[in-house]
Amino acid sequence: MEMSEAFATTVASVAPVIMLVGAVELVALEKGLRRMWVRPDVRGVPVVLAAALLWCVFAVLLCVAEAKALLWLATPGAPANPGVAEFCCTVLIVGFAWVMLVPTVRVVNLTFVPLFTRLPPKFAREASEEPPS
Repeated sequence: MEMSEAFATTVASVAPVIMLVGAVELVALEKGLRRMWVRPDVRGVPVVLAAALLWCVFAVLLCVAEAKALLWLATPGAPANPGVAEFCCTVLIVGFAWVMLVPTVRVVNLTFVPLFTRLPPKFAREASEEPPS
């Protein structure tokens, strides 16, 4: 993998989009955290705080990738630096995964966890019993 004009342009175009989507997700995490402070769910607070901190790390890495791509584009005759290309590619892949994973986990948590924790008593009793051997 080498840095090319097309690749650097793609990084410079895509990284801000990932940052924007991530910022929207961070606002959703903040709203969830505010709800937890009003109605304490001690188990959820560390998870939300860890997710927010992790996103901040990703956002810094995305800013660095953006800066590296823009600096590479602004440098006439810049060498095809494979290290910069690999860094940018890795950060974008992690960013894509992050903006897909967080809403997916939130939807699964909001949909399926209440479904299985609020089963009717008959089904809850059957689910807790061990199957016959």
